[in-house]
Amino acid sequence: MASSSSMPSLMKDEEPRNWAELPSELTFSILNRLGVIDILQNAPKVCKPWHRVLKTL
Repeated sequence: MASSSSMPSLMKDEEPRNWAELPSELTFSILNRLGVIDILQNAPKVCKPWHRVLKTL
């Protein structure tokens, strides 16, 4: 299990980033690193842009 010190933490006033706002090229690059099961079963449920990118595969 990864230690919490290895993961970037949010600044006190910083809001979490919206993964749906990533450019489709970057989303595709992320999805390209996932296993087949995650791509088919889980990734389309993350957000509409991820679902759209997966439909083009």
